[in-house]
Amino acid sequence: MHVLSAHCQLRERSAELAREALRIARAPNAHDLRIRALVFQLWSVVEETDQLECRELVPLLANADAWGPARVDKLHECHARHEREMSALANELSATETARDALERIDRVLTSLLRDLDDEEATSLETDLLCADGPVIVTEQTSG
Repeated sequence: MHVLSAHCQLRERSAELAREALRIARAPNAHDLRIRALVFQLWSVVEETDQLECRELVPLLANADAWGPARVDKLHECHARHEREMSALANELSATETARDALERIDRVLTSLLRDLDDEEATSLETDLLCADGPVIVTEQTSG
């Protein structure tokens, strides 16, 4: 899977979680079990995406230019933050009585996650940065 494809999947899962959390929170006697399941599904996709980036993106970034090691450090910091935020969200939800109480925490984590994806795409997935002889694995090319 390409890094950008993984980012797309992560954005889709984030949107699904946000929609479902809002729907559940609006229901009478809202309960958080479905939201908790979606949070754990999203956490799994976050982990898979971070692992993919470590396998495919880190080696490219490390030697891309003079800023490569700093870019790698920043990526690892983002991954560590993702783990902390998703873990905290899952722990908070397990102690939350209603879905309404969880909406603010979910929104905060999703906003941070999507901001990280935007930043990675703008600073670490630039075609000029990552390719010398043509496209690399992180970009998807179409004909035409």
